[in-house]
Amino acid sequence: MFPLKGFHIGDVWPYCEEGSDLVHLFCLIAPQSDPEKNWSIGHLTGRNLRDWEFHGVALAPGMPGTFDDRKLATGSVLKHDGRYYMAYTGHGRADRIVCGAAGMAVSDDLFHWERIRTTPVVELDGHFYETTVTGSRDFLHWRDPFLFRENGQFHLYLCARAKTGPVKTRGTVAHLTSRDLLDWETQPPLAIEPFCEELECPQIYRTGKGYLLLFCTHTELIDPALFPPGGVPRGGGFAMISDRLAGPYRRSGSGKIGFDVPGSYFYAPQLIRRDGRNFLIGTLLDGDRSAIEVQEIPELP
Repeated sequence: MFPLKGFHIGDVWPYCEEGSDLVHLFCLIAPQSDPEKNWSIGHLTGRNLRDWEFHGVALAPGMPGTFDDRKLATGSVLKHDGRYYMAYTGHGRADRIVCGAAGMAVSDDLFHWERIRTTPVVELDGHFYETTVTGSRDFLHWRDPFLFRENGQFHLYLCARAKTGPVKTRGTVAHLTSRDLLDWETQPPLAIEPFCEELECPQIYRTGKGYLLLFCTHTELIDPALFPPGGVPRGGGFAMISDRLAGPYRRSGSGKIGFDVPGSYFYAPQLIRRDGRNFLIGTLLDGDRSAIEVQEIPELP
């Protein structure tokens, strides 16, 4: 467990060069004096997944009047043509309904980041995805962009809700494709076994068995009709697998991945592979306190 003195810590996402033992960890940070948690993106580095050096703010909210001038939220990093691209979530002060949009920043060294432009690269697309608030929470869902490359094509996945179906299981993963990381074409959502109202921080990984979908959600957002009485799993990280990139993705058992820490809540874990071992790195929440937590996963689903 690694707290960051003076800061709240939100979601985290790692990046590690192939063949390197240096892990770059990006995370949402806000001063502990900020009760609204208007997140910036912080940057840490470490080599053993336990001890981290904090390098300050990598990306702050945008200039007044831009789409991300209120706060930033979860993203991901991918290397292309010698440069690093960070897709991230932006929230604006002028938004009438809380939603989100995906911005893109670029870096040559992972330490110094600049926005590619002051407008989003991806906004909520109502052709496939819900644009009217339904469900338990009073905002729209279009956030947590995750970058993935397959056969020369870039894929972007986001937390979203389908336009149709039972309200309790409309949570889905939005899917967009691109050839240059800047211009994106909306695709139908991934085919996912119905599970909950929202799949936060969705991630896709290749495994020896096909593809692994990781996401997180809260207990009260899971459809209780899918489990026997009293059998709804506690919120946190979940996994589904598929032999095709587009799905269908299905869970095994409850789908829960990672283990609960007594008195705390392990949330938004992401996968990092080190020396043939699999680890989840996420945020450990204990009341108003937060820290970076790492758990080893002996075997993936």
